[in-house]
Amino acid sequence: VPPDPADVKVYWTVDFHAPQSDAVTATPPLVYGDVVLVSVYQKGTLCLRILPDGSYRELWRNRRNFVSQFNPMVCVDGYVYGWHFFDKSFRCVELTTGNVRWTHKSQVCRGTHFAVGGRMILLGEYGELASIEINPNETVECAMTGSGLLASPGFSAPALCDGRLFLRNEHELICLDLRPPR
Repeated sequence: VPPDPADVKVYWTVDFHAPQSDAVTATPPLVYGDVVLVSVYQKGTLCLRILPDGSYRELWRNRRNFVSQFNPMVCVDGYVYGWHFFDKSFRCVELTTGNVRWTHKSQVCRGTHFAVGGRMILLGEYGELASIEINPNETVECAMTGSGLLASPGFSAPALCDGRLFLRNEHELICLDLRPPR
């Protein structure tokens, strides 16, 4: 039987929110092993390690290296990949230190992404689609569409199922068949 939420013990809280009450922060926390990463618009990013006794230790916080307002963060092998709000770049950041490994600016601008098969698939806010290698040492762009596949704005997360990539904006849904020919 799952615990009743009313009976769950709160171990601690951290005051980490946008200074303006009407500011939107829609980035979910990233949990990777015993590390939790939270990014908040106008505040920055906070990284905590959860200790075995349930307490935490702050690993780092930074207002400029990496700030996500509403874009997902993906962690692969201890490196976080995501969109930096201020300059609309795609970045790779070392999870436990916050050090920026690389910054990538392209016509994709900003948007959403996911990891699959050693690559990040990026869907930009203007409908462009790109693929880059998951590589903490350098940006290696593998492919990019010449123009947008969807009209702006496009902030909905893509979905991949059985070799088909589903993309949508607020008005349409498209499906790209990525399966190899038979």
